[in-house]
Amino acid sequence: MRAVLSFSDAILVFVGGALGSALRYFTLRVATRFGVRASVALMALNLLGCLIAGLVVGAIPDGGRGRLFLIGGVLGGYTTFSAVSLECAVADRSARRRVFIETALSIVFAAPAALIGIALGRAMAGGWHA
Repeated sequence: MRAVLSFSDAILVFVGGALGSALRYFTLRVATRFGVRASVALMALNLLGCLIAGLVVGAIPDGGRGRLFLIGGVLGGYTTFSAVSLECAVADRSARRRVFIETALSIVFAAPAALIGIALGRAMAGGWHA
């Protein structure tokens, strides 16, 4: 019986996830230094990640190791709904309503961002289908 995820595939996800997490941390640090609220930066990260995931799905054939590395690894580490949820949970009372609205917007626009990315990726790749 073949393993669902081979050792080399696991390494791809591990390395990609480390890169994605580092990119997320760096992006959040830069954004907050320029005065962007962490919750807004996280919303932007998640939406951008969904768009890029859609591009990857639209442009790279299913089963490709590049897809595994980029979506399972890099984007898995880069996007962070868990961090958005935590931001909601720890928001002080005065910011809670705003943070909940930003979180809801992240969720509402995530799938449309991915669909736009898929369409753009397919157009760029000449019509491959996911």
